[in-house]
Amino acid sequence: MIKLIKDGQYLELENGEAITIEYISTIFNDEAEFNGSYSYPVRAPFSEKNNDLLKNACLVENRSARGESMVTIEIFGQPWKQAKLSFDVTPEGYSFYCKIDNAEFAKIIKEKLLTDIFINTNAGSFVDHVYDLLGSSRLEVLNTLNDRAQNPGKGSCVFFPFKNDLMLGGTSPDSGSLDYDSSVDLFNYHTPDRGFAPMAYDGANARTHFYVPFYYLHWVIKKLCLYLGFEPTGDFFLDPRTANLVIFNTGFIGMNDIFATDGCKLAPARHLPSIKIADFIKKLRSTFKLGIYFDGKERKAIFTYSPRIAASPEAVDITGYTEPGYTIKQYVATGYELVQPIDEKDDLFSAFSYVNSYFIGDNTEPQKLESFIGTTFMSSTQEPRRETNNTWRIPRVRMLGNGFTAQAASSEAYNEQGYYKNAFDLRLLAYHGMQYDSAYQQYPYASSDNLNSFGQETENQISLWLGTRRGMINEFLKEWILFYLRTEQVELTAFLPPELLFKLSPLRKLTWTTPTQALMPAMLSQISFETVDLYDDRIGAKLLVYPIYNQAASDVKQFVEFQPGEIENPGEIYVKLRMDVYKEEKIRVINQIIILSRYVNGYLDFFSDPECTKPRNVSNLPINMFYKYRGANSRNYVDKPFTVYASGTSHQVMEDLGIDQTVYYKSSKDYWNKYYELHPGPDYHVIS
Repeated sequence: MIKLIKDGQYLELENGEAITIEYISTIFNDEAEFNGSYSYPVRAPFSEKNNDLLKNACLVENRSARGESMVTIEIFGQPWKQAKLSFDVTPEGYSFYCKIDNAEFAKIIKEKLLTDIFINTNAGSFVDHVYDLLGSSRLEVLNTLNDRAQNPGKGSCVFFPFKNDLMLGGTSPDSGSLDYDSSVDLFNYHTPDRGFAPMAYDGANARTHFYVPFYYLHWVIKKLCLYLGFEPTGDFFLDPRTANLVIFNTGFIGMNDIFATDGCKLAPARHLPSIKIADFIKKLRSTFKLGIYFDGKERKAIFTYSPRIAASPEAVDITGYTEPGYTIKQYVATGYELVQPIDEKDDLFSAFSYVNSYFIGDNTEPQKLESFIGTTFMSSTQEPRRETNNTWRIPRVRMLGNGFTAQAASSEAYNEQGYYKNAFDLRLLAYHGMQYDSAYQQYPYASSDNLNSFGQETENQISLWLGTRRGMINEFLKEWILFYLRTEQVELTAFLPPELLFKLSPLRKLTWTTPTQALMPAMLSQISFETVDLYDDRIGAKLLVYPIYNQAASDVKQFVEFQPGEIENPGEIYVKLRMDVYKEEKIRVINQIIILSRYVNGYLDFFSDPECTKPRNVSNLPINMFYKYRGANSRNYVDKPFTVYASGTSHQVMEDLGIDQTVYYKSSKDYWNKYYELHPGPDYHVIS
């Protein structure tokens, strides 16, 4: 028998009613779903016992008695799960149904944002933030920042330099334009000799130094699980590949906020994306191919890798309890297209090249998979480090930030207390600790790829892009997607003793013996079970499983390029200035032709190699140039800098500089010329 226990007593059902339970594994949900387990509605009488346990919820005036409450589901006298009991009141009696495991909080995670777990409310209104203490004094905060920089994965969050030339918008807090190359160090300011300590805690530093904490993914997930009432556990939290992953954000505070004399309390809600909790969980599951199981009995939230479940020797053998017949449904997908996630609010995705998608299997009609977590681009190794005159490699974006500080009050990025206006998507970076710039001076280094601070591939880092040898496909996705391409959907009927039923779990595979005496392993997707009249000591169950077949693996192939380029790293861009003659003015003197003037057009040609043999497509790439005039009188020389925003593989220079800039050379005794000159920039190399 399957019974419901509330407050230590059995709820009564109508005669002949039996509880049927749908026990669902979230591993096999579609990527847009995160389904929970539940029981089908059963009828219950308005008995004295039921009315007493439910506080007379059948009376219309007792509105408060009709809320959800916790019950225990008992199977043949043994407790199976805790569940949330919901019920309707009908003319005939109560209609009970239970929400099991993650179905307990399905409504909460669909309605609430990830940021809400770090906000205190009263009757739905904001009261205050849930704070994260960095230190109780200025010195404690400084020591915390420097200590965490040395120890990846330590604490709740970490600070590291990054580049965002639109962080403040069009204006700075003080006056006019804030050039991004000179401001890059003003976010999470760090020097080789002082670490995070500024030169002074007042004056100009206090007005222009800003700080962005990046919260560790593990820390946020654990806080979420506790918020939902579950203890987080599982091998995902023990994986060194994910221990140093942080959530990218654009929220910043001022130097006076972080280095206040009485310390600093951060508000994590200001530094996390505004994403629904359900979508956050679904993206985690898709990106890392996690088996996520909220166990309603043990109150544990288990995060483990789905391929490890399939590869584990541990299994529940139900041989001898299955019926001879079964139904096989072929899994229809023959190939998958994996789409690289991007944040459209980051302008760099329209400026740099990246591979849009990859496929596994047959790409004739691939099924799209796109519920992944994205990442950022990286600067080249030639990015200037302002305070040292060295170069370094850092993450970079181009998007408007969120300033939660009075220091940013006059900028476009300024946000009032508790107000979020400049949205950003869920993206990840990996923090690697202290690495070296071009002069071997250390700095806190984070990346989106598996390259170190010198741009060299390293074995102890993964790439957070889909592609590359150590990218997300090869590290987390490929093995499980290949399993999907090999398997089929099989429906079995079984009559199980309670001890076997209790062992079945989404995190454990099962086996059964086929008519040919083959022991077939399978992953459990769903069980529908209830007590049956045929057996007094068994549960009748229909099981939906996916067999684990041993077939040869398929290769991952690039499906289509959004623009030519390498997804693992935007790569080095080489630019060459080309001057093409389009008109000449000539005269004939005796038998000699003399060129008086030669008119030319300027073109910027882009390549992916220093030999200039492989053309490269760029979009809105800023190129530093000069317009120059030289003649007999040096007092009339012109040197006018300007920026070209180049697109394509070859871009004609046509910027309006507000002066007569016809570019030509004149051959005469008053020789003079006007010409363009190409200058270096942080995103490209100049080829002469």
